[in-house]
Amino acid sequence: MTRSKSMTVLGNRNTRKNMHTDRMSGAAYFSATKKHGAGKGNWGRPGDELSVPSIDEQDPAYDSADELFQRAFGTSPPSTSSFDWSAVQDLSDEDQMAMNEIEDAMREEWMKTCEKETEDISDEAEEFFGH
Repeated sequence: MTRSKSMTVLGNRNTRKNMHTDRMSGAAYFSATKKHGAGKGNWGRPGDELSVPSIDEQDPAYDSADELFQRAFGTSPPSTSSFDWSAVQDLSDEDQMAMNEIEDAMREEWMKTCEKETEDISDEAEEFFGH
């Protein structure tokens, strides 16, 4: 006898419990998993995290970026179309030379590290294969 089922000896005997369940279809017991429903236990389908969700502007919980900016700073955000690009300056020659020196130093350090790793791997291979 198991706890989840009625005893096999009394299986054919109609009791209130098994008469009720005999009339019900199997679909009543095992509901299908939720596909697009909301609520607890709805994790979505595999790959749903990769898609970009659509933004519903009619949603009562939706706040536009402009509204959030205005609430935070008290003014509307500056327009990007009226931005004065002539105010943006290129790097000075000194800054460009300093950046090139830094890049060269980083490249040299990276090359030294790669050469050391290659030597270590070849030494391990020689020890392993006994050449």
